Amino acid sequence: MKSLSFADIISKFRASEFRDSLAQFVVRYCQPGLSQARIREQAEDLHLPFNRISVYHKAKFWLGDSEHHRLSSDEFDVVHAQCSYTNGHNKDIVARFDTAFINNGAGQFSGVQDIYLHCHTVIIFLTTFTFTGYHIAQIHVIFSLPKEAVALFPNNHLPPKYLAYVEWFSAYTHLINPHGFYKVTKSIHNNKRLASIIPLANICCSVHLLPRFGPVANPDWTSSNVLERCDTLYVNSFSDRHAYATIV
Repeated sequence: MKSLSFADIISKFRASEFRDSLAQFVVRYCQPGLSQARIREQAEDLHLPFNRISVYHKAKFWLGDSEHHRLSSDEFDVVHAQCSYTNGHNKDIVARFDTAFINNGAGQFSGVQDIYLHCHTVIIFLTTFTFTGYHIAQIHVIFSLPKEAVALFPNNHLPPKYLAYVEWFSAYTHLINPHGFYKVTKSIHNNKRLASIIPLANICCSVHLLPRFGPVANPDWTSSNVLERCDTLYVNSFSDRHAYATIV
């Protein structure tokens, strides 16, 4: 865990809409009945009494399944939100921002049984969920608000401690033959990635996306930039048994 400025968050974590998304989250949380247009309008005038947040580089999820609700200590999933850095061996490590299933409010199961911090990693205990009611997003920042943020929330009605900045993909609408994968594309609003601040507990598990390569693979794509540069991706239902049971 480390404290980073908004400027560092935006530049290092590829989170260009972080400040606007955070202001909209505050307005939406305090006034849940407002339309999205009114939320954006009020967020433009909102003053945030801080410009730094505490950042975490991964969240770990212990998974159950539909037939075995008892959680297994050796079966877990991890979502990373890590900017590039140089490690102790002077080796450059590329940025990693994983994709995940997000409960959009209509998910059949909220998923979370417990959540806490351990060794700079946010730990979340889950049981099963269904494919319906979930969207896919890329996780760019996992963070918590500073104590100065209390002033933004009246009557001490505080949001969840752990939050995430995510950038959305489109809803998966139909299967693509012959492989049978769902197709998603990046969600764009006013020529910008559609982004949100969400409770970390809304993240259910990681999901693997495969790029649509076309006749020839783009030589400029790498594992660290393909999610930003590829416009169309497929949802891999064979990445692990939880993905298969959920999607198929």
